[in-house]
Parts: sequence; C-alpha cells; structure tokens
Amino acid sequence: MVTLAPEVPGALDMIERLVAAGIIVAIGHTAASPATIAQAVQAGARMSTHLGNGSHLQLPRHQNYLWEQLAADKLLASFIVDGHHLPPSVVKCMVRAKGVHRSILTSDAISAAGMAPGRYRLGDVDIVVQPNYRAERADAAGSGILAGSAIDLLQGVENVIRFAGVSLPEAITMASANPARLMNLSSRIGTVGLGRDANLIVFEWKPDSGSLRLQQTWMEGDVVYDARKAGAA
Repeated sequence: MVTLAPEVPGALDMIERLVAAGIIVAIGHTAASPATIAQAVQAGARMSTHLGNGSHLQLPRHQNYLWEQLAADKLLASFIVDGHHLPPSVVKCMVRAKGVHRSILTSDAISAAGMAPGRYRLGDVDIVVQPNYRAERADAAGSGILAGSAIDLLQGVENVIRFAGVSLPEAITMASANPARLMNLSSRIGTVGLGRDANLIVFEWKPDSGSLRLQQTWMEGDVVYDARKAGAA
C-alpha cells in the first residue's frame, strides 16, 4: 500500500502505475481539490488514510477534500479512534457517512502504545503518553501536537462502539474483514472458515462496561499469547 497526495505533480500517473503493479493506493495528507480527489479515485485510489487527520485546521465549509472523500463510494476510509485524533462526534458522523462496509479502524499506534503514562523516545523525538492514552511531543507538551496514538486496536474497537453506536460485530468487521478485503486477502484472513489462515484472537466482551479483554492470540494455528499464562508469569 502507498499513501500519497494526489495533487502533487505526477501523482495521478503514479496512481495508475501503482494500481497496475497490484499496489493499493490510498489518499492522505492531502490538500487536493474535489476535482483532483475524483480524478484520483478514477485512476484507482481505493482508500483514505486516517481521514480527518493530516489536514488543515480550517477548511471551506462546503467544497473540501474531506467531504469529497466521504462522498466517494469507491473509497474506503480508515479512522484513528482514540478520542484525540478525531472527537467522538466526528467519528460518529464519518462512520455513518462511509457506512460500516467502507470503514476501517487503524490504531496509528507508536512504540509506546500500551505503556504506562510517562515520557518515551520515538525516533529523535521525546513524547509524553498521558493517562488518557494521548501521545504528544514532549517539547510541545500542552500544545496539542499529537505524536501518534497510544491505543491498541482492541481499544479502537471499544471506542468506535461507544462513539458511533455500532454493534460489536460491526466494530470487529471494521478491524478485520474490511482491511482484509481492501488488501485482497479475504480468501485467507478477516473471517473464520475452512482453509483460511488461523490468525485469530479470543476475547471476553463485557457489554455493561463496553470493554474487551484479550484472552488469546493465534498465529497460523498456534497460540502465541495466552492471558492466563502471561498473568502467571
């Protein structure tokens, strides 16, 4: 997969060449006009990368690249559902606009994801992970400059259920079957079935609290994580 801004000179030709080579093309970090977005879709772009992020702080209220991508039925869209990259109300509106079938959850997780609140090093940048899983550049703490997300994808599933009002099966589909379909891997992963890769998770769902507890992770039929054994260790 390649994410690119279609307004860059030569990008539309590049989309066609990448698609011809079997590479998935996504639109992201763009300032493209609605017309250019439409041209990118026609050239073969199939997804919007973490829609709503890598965007300008202010946009024209009607014609802008966010509306255009939301309205493009041929584009799936990935969303960072940590409550910081997109406010819950925005997640709700965007998921309803794209529909569950065209929505993909991405964690955008950095290396400090899942760690206790504190200060960490991300490449050449110091970051601070706050108790609410917000990750900010340490040299600009309090300024709202995000440095990626600190949630894992299971938390994203929990969040999209709360934010967008989707069901547990719909949220799981957004985190598994939909990205598998985008990547042309539906015959192997994304759903459970005879002859498919046994890459699975086993979890406990608590509907009263809306929380997921990971029990096991399976890779190619082997258990690579077991919460009971990890707890005993």
